[in-house]
Amino acid sequence: MSDISALFLWLYNISSFCIRIGMLCYVPLKHEPPTAVAWLLAINIWPWGGLILYSLIGSTGLPRERLRRRSKLLSELGSVLHDLRVHVLSEVNNPALKEDQTRISYMAYKMVDMNPVAGNTVELLSDFEEYLDRLCHDIDNAERYVNLLYYIFAYDDLTKKLFDSLERAAKRGVKCHLLVDSVGSKKFLRRHAYLLRGSGIKVVEVLPIRLLRRTTFTARYDIRNHRKIAVIDGQVAYTGSHNIIEPSYNMKARGDFGAIFRSG
Repeated sequence: MSDISALFLWLYNISSFCIRIGMLCYVPLKHEPPTAVAWLLAINIWPWGGLILYSLIGSTGLPRERLRRRSKLLSELGSVLHDLRVHVLSEVNNPALKEDQTRISYMAYKMVDMNPVAGNTVELLSDFEEYLDRLCHDIDNAERYVNLLYYIFAYDDLTKKLFDSLERAAKRGVKCHLLVDSVGSKKFLRRHAYLLRGSGIKVVEVLPIRLLRRTTFTARYDIRNHRKIAVIDGQVAYTGSHNIIEPSYNMKARGDFGAIFRSG
């Protein structure tokens, strides 16, 4: 028994040494110095535990399937985006920007493959109830479609009015779509999604977690969809940090910022 224990200890020490050396060469190439130092410290203290943790949440790259889908989507939208840039947006494309705005504009273009355009207005909203009232008002006046995407979407005394507005819009024949993150909106999906689906609103779970079915698409459980976006009839859009939940998050936090974009 002692020989077996000694063999396992020898194998563990050798493998731990190899993990430390291998990750010392690999990690600094993939992360900024502060992040790399933190990971290397964890791996040096507990090589196998650090390696397993790093393999689960340490990589900065997206899973292959997500990258493939993004590439396919951009390819399919290529001609549409080209026509939009050249013809539809020729008069409002490439607005005059200050130097600091140009840098932000370029970053936005690299992220979403769309140039910024002029001819829009922006309003900043810091109060969640005002944000919610404005959103409900625009949904009540929607004629064609309402598209919503949120990390946290919840049914409570404050957000009930939004559920009512969506149900009224669906009854008028407005196409309503709601995408919510599987983790952030877990409670809503389990307890209240049926309220909207029963009214003809399409509710879709984004990035579902399947612990026993880890695929190339769900390989990064830690990468969640944190966007908060509402688009109504292509005329008005909401974005910012407001999730659809009572702003104290059940006395845990507070949301402070949102914005409305209006075209024309």
